[in-house]
Amino acid sequence: MTTARRPGTGLLRVPGDAEYVSLRVSVRDDRGGSVTQEIIRAVGMK
Repeated sequence: MTTARRPGTGLLRVPGDAEYVSLRVSVRDDRGGSVTQEIIRAVGMK
């Protein structure tokens, strides 16, 4: 994935034979806090 010009956005290139896209996001702050979110089969591809 490549970062787009606006913070919090990106560009994802998906192979033509993909059936689904799963997403995983991790964030961390400067005080040591963190969270990870994973969504399996978040988007179905046509």
